[in-house]
Amino acid sequence: MNDLHAGRLLLLADALQTKIPDAQFYFGSITRGNPKHLINFFGTFGSYECKSVACAIGWCPIVFPKLFEYVFGGIVEIGKPDSIASSFHAVMAPFGISFGEVEHLFCPTRYPDGDRTNRLQVAARIRSFVASKQESNDGKVSC
Repeated sequence: MNDLHAGRLLLLADALQTKIPDAQFYFGSITRGNPKHLINFFGTFGSYECKSVACAIGWCPIVFPKLFEYVFGGIVEIGKPDSIASSFHAVMAPFGISFGEVEHLFCPTRYPDGDRTNRLQVAARIRSFVASKQESNDGKVSC
């Protein structure tokens, strides 16, 4: 994991902690409802009444619009315009993490509360993960 990867993970943690309301986060589904509603919401940070929700990976196209996009009814895909990596695999390269680390950070079955895990719990795990990577590199994130 390099500085760019760590920065992206921390940016996602920040968004989960400060920008995404509880009502728009559901850890049990990449997206549910219309992802375009999520885009409209994230641009305004105002009152938001639609019933669309997303997990941490589902929010990636909003937080990182140049890296991810929604395809096929809400699946997250890396890159534009062509890509074969979707959902869990899509976040491996941009975050510099293995599939096992993706599961550790983003899979509901890896959390005690399962799909009832809230956005703050996911953000805390992301922060702890980045800190442990930095600590294992003597306080530095490798480049």
